[in-house]
Amino acid sequence: MAQQIYLPAQVIDAAGQSVMSGHGTKMSKDGKVSSVCAGYYQRIGSVVSVITLRHRYLAAQADVIVGRIMGLSIEDSEWIVDIGSIQYARLPLSSVMEQRRQTKKDVLNMRSFFAEGDLICGVIYRAPPEGRATIHLSEKLPQKLEYGTAVRVPCTLIKDLAEHVRHFDFDIDCILGRNGWVWIAPGPALLVGGRPIPESFARVARTRALIEALHGRSCKISPEAVSALYRAALPYPLDQLATEPVRRAIFDDAGLHPAEAPQPTPQRPTGATPRSSPSGRRDEDQIVTMGDEDD
Repeated sequence: MAQQIYLPAQVIDAAGQSVMSGHGTKMSKDGKVSSVCAGYYQRIGSVVSVITLRHRYLAAQADVIVGRIMGLSIEDSEWIVDIGSIQYARLPLSSVMEQRRQTKKDVLNMRSFFAEGDLICGVIYRAPPEGRATIHLSEKLPQKLEYGTAVRVPCTLIKDLAEHVRHFDFDIDCILGRNGWVWIAPGPALLVGGRPIPESFARVARTRALIEALHGRSCKISPEAVSALYRAALPYPLDQLATEPVRRAIFDDAGLHPAEAPQPTPQRPTGATPRSSPSGRRDEDQIVTMGDEDD
C-alpha cells in the first residue's frame, strides 16, 4: 500500500472528521490541520501527525545498535561511541569488566579492549531524555566487529525485529542496528582460522549493494527483503548491481516495490544538542562504509 506524503504547508484532508494536531502538524484558526514538514501521514485515534522522511537516530532503551569508538575518557572510565544520534553515547568500562572487579590497571589499559575506530555492537542500557545514552555489551551479541563492512542508512528504514542479528543461508551474517548502521560480515562457513576466505568478499559486497538498493528506494530493510533480493540478484554480475535497469529487474523478480514500502518508525522526542567531536566533525547525511582497518 502506498504511503501518502505531505509537503510543508499542505492541508491534511481529514474526510470531514474532527481531528487534533499532532507531531509535525499545526492547526489554523479556522480548524484546518496542515503539515509543517515533509513526511508520511500518520493517524492514531483523532490525532494526525506527519513523520519526517529522515531524522537522526534517537536512542531508546533495549535498542540493538552498531557504533564506532571515537575516543575514551580515562577520568570517567568510559569510551565515547558514535551511534549516529544527536550526541555521542558512552560505554562504561564496567560493561566490559562484568566478570571481575576493575582495577586501575584496567583503566590505564582501556585501549587494549577497544581503540579509536573500532566498531562494536551493543544494547542501549539507558537513554535519558536529555543526556548521553549508555551502552551495554551483551554476551549474546558480537562485541568487537571485525572482517566486515558497515553501511549507514536512515534509521527509519530499519524494521523493528525480535532478533537484529541474522545469519543468512548464503553464509553472510548481518546486524541490523536500530540506529541505521548495518554490519555485514562473512559467516562461519567462510572463515578459516578466524579470518575470511577470498570467496567471502564478493558475497559481502553483493549483500552491501542490495542493502544500498533498498535504501535508494526507501524500502524497509529486513532479513526477508535482503534474502529475496539476494536470490533474485544471483544471475547478475556484481558490477551491474548498482545500475538502475538491473536494480529494477531485481526488485520486480523479488516482488518488492517502492510503493509498498511500510511507513517509517515514528521518531521519539528529541534530546539534548550534539557535543563536539573529539576527533573531528562527522557527516550525518552520508552513507559511510567501515571495515577492518588492521590490514
